[in-house]
Amino acid sequence: MRRITMKTLQQRVDMLNRMANLSDNIWHEGKMVPGMFVLDAAYGGYRLCQIVTAGGGERDITGRAGARETYELINAFIDGYQFKNKVA
Repeated sequence: MRRITMKTLQQRVDMLNRMANLSDNIWHEGKMVPGMFVLDAAYGGYRLCQIVTAGGGERDITGRAGARETYELINAFIDGYQFKNKVA
């Protein structure tokens, strides 16, 4: 089993943003881009969040978890986007 690093998690978040047709750049004209998914890392854990205001307000998508569990949760979102696109 390979090690899940913060870089690995960030790559998955970037993929999720691309699938949602969002930019890889969180900033646009000095403001944050609402709708962007971001990775929050603190206290040895991670969680997936989403920017909801141009001022940087965000909502938690997942709870705080270890790297592997967060990786699996992000992959579930990616699988959901892929499923939606196949069905639609």
